[in-house]
Amino acid sequence: MLHFGTDGVRGVAIDELTPELARDLARATSRVLQPVAVVIGRDTRESGPALEKAIIDGWAAEGVPVYLLGVVPTPAVAFASERNGWVGIAITASHNPWADNGIKVFASGGVKLDDVEQIEIERMACAHSRASACCSRHCSRRFSYCCGIRNAPIQHHRWFVSRLICCVGLCARCNVISCC
Repeated sequence: MLHFGTDGVRGVAIDELTPELARDLARATSRVLQPVAVVIGRDTRESGPALEKAIIDGWAAEGVPVYLLGVVPTPAVAFASERNGWVGIAITASHNPWADNGIKVFASGGVKLDDVEQIEIERMACAHSRASACCSRHCSRRFSYCCGIRNAPIQHHRWFVSRLICCVGLCARCNVISCC
């Protein structure tokens, strides 16, 4: 379950803060904040690349351009967000134990999310998680990646996302957007 704490979403990486949760957070944030682009930076934790990929997949599925900073301190993400007027994502758990990780979201312009935005993102992410679970239960496994299978017969649209080329498709059965 996604829940914003004092400064973002945190938990034991991969167990509590899963790639799926990170992807759903990105998609919900996109829908609530409707940014023109997003900039992502991370720290050196082992789980960072997996969470970063999931977040990129979520933003790409929503059609938002993604710019990667790589390994940078959190203030660099806030600065890039402010300077460009984009949403910023910092993947870091700061001083928390090494096994933990977190996702801090900056609104366009590098400012902290307000309580209303956090609540709406939580609501949207929860709704999307339930829809994905529903899709996974009801779609035939031959239809699409959102149903658990890669290289399925889905309609594709390609675009460049920073240094990444992402292939995004629409599930042929349930119309859930997925990223392969």
